[in-house]
This record gives sequence, structure tokens and C-alpha cells, in this order.
Amino acid sequence: MLAEKYSIYGLLDNYGMIRYVGKTKLSLEERLRGHLKRLKGNDHRANWIKGLSKSPLIQLLAETNKEKVANTLEILLIAFYKSFGCRLVNGTEGGSGGSGFKGRKHSIESKLKMSKCPWNYRKHLSKETKRKMSESHKGKKKNPHSLETKQKISKTLKGKKLTPERIKKSSEAHRGMKYKLQRYDNSTAVL
Repeated sequence: MLAEKYSIYGLLDNYGMIRYVGKTKLSLEERLRGHLKRLKGNDHRANWIKGLSKSPLIQLLAETNKEKVANTLEILLIAFYKSFGCRLVNGTEGGSGGSGFKGRKHSIESKLKMSKCPWNYRKHLSKETKRKMSESHKGKKKNPHSLETKQKISKTLKGKKLTPERIKKSSEAHRGMKYKLQRYDNSTAVL
């Protein structure tokens, strides 16, 4: 059995400065694609990548076969680059393997404090305000595609055959769901 390989990498901005340090078991190309796919968020890392004039570069900083060593290396490299004044966009100090809170639970005391926070505004909205918000959203489509985008998607998918396993999996996933079928031709939407 092959041992897992952990890579500690840096994302570089357009000027060659390291702005993010991370670790991965994926290839560096796959990890960079993962960063570029997750840009819908509003975190510091996503906003930094969106603000670049071109895709960030990825650079291998270290490799190891042991997860604990990889975690330690990530923490040390983040501290090292920060000590030299690099403006890293990491959300954590490293070593956690993703989200800084992944795999942990809030204590009861923390939950009580969060429930009383003013930013937890949804609990403090009046019924009238909630009703108005609900009414304003009714009938609106969520992120509708333009006709041009729909045509591009259609062109890309034409001629692709799904495997029987994929069809079965999709069928099971959608069983019991109710949705309205919409069909589109080249010029107008037909409901």
C-alpha cells in the first residue's frame, strides 16, 4: 500500500509574493482548480483571488508522508511568512485541514452568547418584517441564466451519454421531488 503524500503549497499573487499557505493530498493542479471553483464565498482568500488580474500561481513548499508533520509544517510556514511581513489571506493559523472549526462543536456557553449577539438579527425581526421580506421574494427566480448561457450549456451537453449507473443514481436522488419542467429552444423560453 502506498503512503499518502501531503504537499504544503503557497499561492502567489501576480507579483510573485506568497499570499496563502495550505496543505493538500491532491496534486497541485487539482488543488489550484479547487481554489478557483470556490470563489462564491465572501472570505478574505476568495476576495483576494477574485481581485487578481490573472489566476494565482501555486508553488510547492514542502512534502511529507505524515499528516502530523504536514500540519506542523503548515503552521510553521504560515508563521514564518507572516514574520517576514507577507500579507497572508489564510483564515486560520494552519494545521486544521480546512475550515478552522471543522470537526468541533460549540459549547453551550458559546451558543448562548451567540444567540444574544446583535448580529443574529433574524431572530429579532418582527413578524410584519418577515412577512414583507417573504412577499418581496415570491415569484422571483434565483440566479436565472441568460438565453446565451443556456445555449452554451445546451451545446456543451449535446451528444453526451450518461452511464446506466449515473442515470440510476440521479433517478434515486430525484425520487419524490416535485419540480416544473422547462424547455428552451434557440430563441425563446417555453414554459
